[in-house]
Amino acid sequence: MSIHDDGDADDTTPMKVQRLPNLLIDMAVDGLRTHVRDALDSGGADDYVWAFFDGRVVPGRSVAMQQLLVSGMPANVAHARIDDGVKAARSAGKIFAIGVMTTRSGFVGLLQSLSAGGPGVASIEMWLREPLPDRHFRMAIVAGNTTQTQLVSLDALLGTPMSPRGGGPSR
Repeated sequence: MSIHDDGDADDTTPMKVQRLPNLLIDMAVDGLRTHVRDALDSGGADDYVWAFFDGRVVPGRSVAMQQLLVSGMPANVAHARIDDGVKAARSAGKIFAIGVMTTRSGFVGLLQSLSAGGPGVASIEMWLREPLPDRHFRMAIVAGNTTQTQLVSLDALLGTPMSPRGGGPSR
């Protein structure tokens, strides 16, 4: 889990779609920059998506909870840890968020388990089936009921041209 600077966000106000880029895109890109090489080393960009969740609201809180439970933490301790993280982040003028590098099918399964499917998941599935442009990576940012998808240039992300396969820097 990561805590990232949020500027002036207020946890008591509903998430606004037009504010989503201001809140989470920079944080998601920073997280992707940190984790993208592992995905590339595991088989290339085509099968993976970087999913970044606002941990203050569902489904982000659910993802954080799942991660803590999988690590063996008891549910009551996990709930308290998430609540403490959200409060600490808010008091420091930051935002509590979690990023997950997952396969395309894993991301769809995660969304389905958190939202019981629906038209939003169907449109994300269509986006995931579209061909991935050379030297790009899929990123999805989830904040409450809003999911924003985008393709990120690996060249711009890593600051170095990537090999034609998309598997690492060119030499």
